[in-house]
Amino acid sequence: MLFKSFYHCRQKKVAEENERVRKKKEKSMKKKMRQKEREAKRYQHKLELKKQAEEQMVAAKIAREERKILIAQRKLESIHLLTILFERIKEIKTKEEVEQQLRELELEKLRQIEKEEQNRIEAKKKEENKKKLKKEVLRRKEEELRQKNNEKL
Repeated sequence: MLFKSFYHCRQKKVAEENERVRKKKEKSMKKKMRQKEREAKRYQHKLELKKQAEEQMVAAKIAREERKILIAQRKLESIHLLTILFERIKEIKTKEEVEQQLRELELEKLRQIEKEEQNRIEAKKKEENKKKLKKEVLRRKEEELRQKNNEKL
């Protein structure tokens, strides 16, 4: 029986040792699993941070592009408004030039009319002077003739 007891004791110790080893292995495996989980969690967190950083970069790039587009649209609108403004200025300038030419033509027409009137007045004066001279010549001749007649008589 001693042998059985010794054997039983020995089996019990072996079983306890096996249980300790098993528990140690289990503890080691749990530790490794927790470590793997932590590493996986860290890796996942690192991936999320990387993804967020990439998303922020993409968002910043999109914002820059949108700003460029907005600036380009504003430039285009400015060019369009300047084009309209210059066309209006050109129309006003052309209208002013036409009005100036019309005023100059009117002035020239008035000068022409005035010159014609002066020429007509001068021609009339010359005609009147001519008539006066003729009348004077006739009056003198008549006077001379009368004097001659008076002398004859």
